[in-house]
Amino acid sequence: MQTETALRLNTSDLEQEVKNMYREVALHPHEKYHFEMGRALAEKLGYDPKELDQIPQEAIESFAGVGYFFDYAAIKVGDKVLDLGSGSGMDSFLAALKVGKLGSVTGLDMTDEQLQKANKLRDQYGFSNVSFHKGYIENLPFEDNSFDVVISNGVINLCPDKSKVFKEVSRVLKPGGRIAIADIVSEKSLPDNIVCDATLWASCIGGASQEDEYSEAIKNVELNIIAVMNNETYAFISSSAQSASKKYGVKSVSLLAEKKIADVHLFVPGLACANLTPAIKKEMQNLEAGQILEVISDDYASREGVPAWCRLTGNKLLGEIHESEDKSIFYIQKKKN
Repeated sequence: MQTETALRLNTSDLEQEVKNMYREVALHPHEKYHFEMGRALAEKLGYDPKELDQIPQEAIESFAGVGYFFDYAAIKVGDKVLDLGSGSGMDSFLAALKVGKLGSVTGLDMTDEQLQKANKLRDQYGFSNVSFHKGYIENLPFEDNSFDVVISNGVINLCPDKSKVFKEVSRVLKPGGRIAIADIVSEKSLPDNIVCDATLWASCIGGASQEDEYSEAIKNVELNIIAVMNNETYAFISSSAQSASKKYGVKSVSLLAEKKIADVHLFVPGLACANLTPAIKKEMQNLEAGQILEVISDDYASREGVPAWCRLTGNKLLGEIHESEDKSIFYIQKKKN
């Protein structure tokens, strides 16, 4: 069913329709659209007015999100955050307040006018820890294990290949990283006349996946769903959207998922680094290619020894955490043959 529908959907028309819609949102935020926009919407969804006062108001004018997720995201000072479909930058600027000077926020969007507006506001208001890039959320131009948090608001539903989006999210998240999003889903499968209508896609209706399929796409890429919440305050305002919402259960949800940290854990208290690497080698022999080993060491020397062993053997050191003066945690992915 899904494959047949995807074949009938003209993805080129869809991309152009979405770009046209959100070009207007960037340039003419006070016009009437098929969805709510601006500060009134943001506050209704749960955004803190005091935080909104600290970011460019022009970014808030073009806000067209569908929910609130910053409570789920739990962004900390120093985090590296990726905002998928960053638009004019409202969520990116809010995230920047939370990561501080030690962190960074990267926004990604495919619409030139949105990027131009976001970059202008970043420079005008001095958000030096934010950068905006042109690209597509199903083909992220970033390295593996690059981000602590991925956020997105009302955007993933606009992409025909959601499985590819979540696969890319999993790839760029660090082990233990999290994705916090708001998006549009449906309780029932949508008929072809809705799914193949590019205008309804651009209005955040036609691309709504059925809830269980959406969740399955997330779970299939080693992201564990922690929480899902219906956003009762979000409302569709066009008659076609209201009809689809009533008939097929099209609705807004906020969701939190976490990237699986490790398949196997290794910790032998008091084990010197010289004896640790042979123990790691033994554990790695039992893993499949691509699986992850968590190694906990209380020997300070392991901070040089474990990375050196990874470089020597070709296994990938995904992450390293120094929990105390001596204790370190390493995440090692077994190399692919």
